[in-house]
Amino acid sequence: MIKAHATDAGWDLVATHDAIVGSTGVTKVHTGDFGGIPQGHVGLICPRSGLAAKHGVFVVNGPGIIDSGYTGELVVLLSKVGQDAFPIRKGDRVAQLLVIPLSLYTPGINSTRGDSGFGSTGR
Repeated sequence: MIKAHATDAGWDLVATHDAIVGSTGVTKVHTGDFGGIPQGHVGLICPRSGLAAKHGVFVVNGPGIIDSGYTGELVVLLSKVGQDAFPIRKGDRVAQLLVIPLSLYTPGINSTRGDSGFGSTGR
């Protein structure tokens, strides 16, 4: 993992091998990086905006969720919009990892809003 700038929110995940991302199916890209998310945090594997905007390449299950208990290799699942395949080269930055603290959540607690949603508060 690398950071281009000290102030970057995410760590860039780098491909350990060449791969081809096609317009059908899913391409697994190994990064050589392993879990290690601190307890009380979650890792989110997010797409890189440049790959999406310039080449239509995106993280399939983005964001991918990495739990603190996972210690295996971080593998990025990529796919592509459009017909032309896109080559990934060893050393390419393919996604980014954000590490976010978890907040407390208590399931089953209702608010005064109830089940109202999607436009319930007006325009």
